Amino acid sequence: MTSIIQMMILVMIMFIGFVAERQQIFSDHIQSDMAQMITVVTAPALILSTINSSGDLGTKGDAINFLIIAFTTWFIFIVSSFFVPKLLKAPKSMIGTVQFLTVFQNNGFMGLPLILALYGPG
Repeated sequence: MTSIIQMMILVMIMFIGFVAERQQIFSDHIQSDMAQMITVVTAPALILSTINSSGDLGTKGDAINFLIIAFTTWFIFIVSSFFVPKLLKAPKSMIGTVQFLTVFQNNGFMGLPLILALYGPG
């Protein structure tokens, strides 16, 4: 039940951001500043927090399994990036952008905090 509540909190935060954007509370300047803050401050802090709170790091076998899964998933994303623009009927000028977004999603911004919220610090 705790994970559902945490998911609801994350959705509410995203909804508040959506409403604030629709109401034009944020300027283009603050949006670039927030992106810079996430890249330069928040992501490294999350990495340091994860390293600091990690208990048992696992075995070499765990690391190899993780790498195999990560590369397999990335390969699937690369292959699917050739089909996704066609499925979405993207205009020619946007095909490269859609392919890039298919391969390199924004996992660091919502994926890592979501996993941390669901599974805890370690």
